[in-house]
Amino acid sequence: MPNAPSRQRRSKRHAWRAPVVVTWQASGGVRVREQAETEVVNAHGALISLDATLRSGKQVNLFDPRSHQSKTARVVSSTRDPKENKAHAGIELDTPSENFWGLYLPF
Repeated sequence: MPNAPSRQRRSKRHAWRAPVVVTWQASGGVRVREQAETEVVNAHGALISLDATLRSGKQVNLFDPRSHQSKTARVVSSTRDPKENKAHAGIELDTPSENFWGLYLPF
């Protein structure tokens, strides 16, 4: 029987709550800016919580107010928790980073 393909992550996940500002272009060309928070991070992306529900594939810009660094990313998953009235978005950085989230996260 052949071995199943490995589903190993590209970089290790870390629980990390930190502020992040998310901006994106909404319908009609309106630029939206929202304060969000990371929940889990790795060198390739994060799970963030925010008020708006973002659709998969949406391009976003992330700004870390602590380090003043910016990164572009895309939404790869999106859910809404009606109990918390919050959305959760899985985002993938366009370019992985070992230090964007304020932690050293080797690939």
